[in-house]
Amino acid sequence: MGCPAFASPQNLLQTTLPFHTLPIFLMSTPTVTLHIPTPLRSATDDQATVNATGDTVRTALQNLVERYPDLKSNLYNDDGALRQFVNIYVDDEDIRYLDGPDTALTDGADVSIVPSIAGGRSR
Repeated sequence: MGCPAFASPQNLLQTTLPFHTLPIFLMSTPTVTLHIPTPLRSATDDQATVNATGDTVRTALQNLVERYPDLKSNLYNDDGALRQFVNIYVDDEDIRYLDGPDTALTDGADVSIVPSIAGGRSR
């Protein structure tokens, strides 16, 4: 008899099924690569990169902190907001000029955590 007309992914995308009925392979959460700066690598078992899932920067960082809880105090202040000296880039774009922590992520995106460097010599 054969499969229903919407059995293939191409045909499924052409149907008018409600979003909540779409198969999980069409609703998967993006997997991104988080680049960990050297000073924070001790919290990630010395890994320079960590894969995480998340559809926004916020959810990817939450995923990271759940797996490596020692990072939380380095990334977030007591109010749960990203620390002022923590800069986040998605594919080389500063999220401050995008949608901040709500910046959308796509599968395979590179997310870099870059701490601000302060100091220098005063005269």
